[in-house]
Amino acid sequence: MLEFRLTELADIVDHVVIIESTKTFAGKPKPLYFSQNTDRFSQFISKITHVIVQDMPAGNAWDREKHQRNCITRGVNLLKPTANDIIVISDADEIPDPVMLARFKREGLKGARRPVQDFYYYNLNCKGRVGNSRCRIMDYNTYKKNSPEVHTKSQYPAVPRGGWHFSYFGSEDFIINKIQQFSHQEFNKREYTNKNTIKQRVIDCADLFARAGHGGPHKFYYQALEGNNYLPKNYKMLLDFQNQNTRCTALKTK
Repeated sequence: MLEFRLTELADIVDHVVIIESTKTFAGKPKPLYFSQNTDRFSQFISKITHVIVQDMPAGNAWDREKHQRNCITRGVNLLKPTANDIIVISDADEIPDPVMLARFKREGLKGARRPVQDFYYYNLNCKGRVGNSRCRIMDYNTYKKNSPEVHTKSQYPAVPRGGWHFSYFGSEDFIINKIQQFSHQEFNKREYTNKNTIKQRVIDCADLFARAGHGGPHKFYYQALEGNNYLPKNYKMLLDFQNQNTRCTALKTK
């Protein structure tokens, strides 16, 4: 997903700050994947500032997630931004729309915005009925007023067509590993890490954790590629996930 993100934003983003920890949010030691794969990202390396977090707190998973997100500032400070520089705060799988970013670069941005992003699970056929808006974008003066964690939780004015969130794009083993390491350790149970269960959730285009809420953020439907007029320019890079995951079939809709 990082390779896709860097490719999609290469023409519009001047610098990329990557925050990588020596521990997972669950508190387990982890390899430094970016450090081990720098050759793969050689065409982007001149834009990348890689921050290694070695001081994760000993608290719970959410404490570690907050700490790692706030370490974004360590990388931002190294770049010495000016007051009007534009900062994007987002996870690797939350891709801001380059068209939106180009508009803000051209017209300038004062204050902060909350891009509303189309939400996909597993592959490009499983689309959320409700958009996702965890990404934040702001000028540097605004960024300095709060921590990245506080900004992420703040309800700034929404921007439609703000990009895409591609969650759980990977093999069953990838999904299991994510569940075992992410902050929602309440879901790290055999009923959710069972390969057959995951495979069926993908086929059904359903939430991994069977969360309720009609029409809410964890309801999905089948979205055909044909006729989908809002996809990233390089979306074909994501088609490999169509092969890794059985295509959603149960909830086809026009």
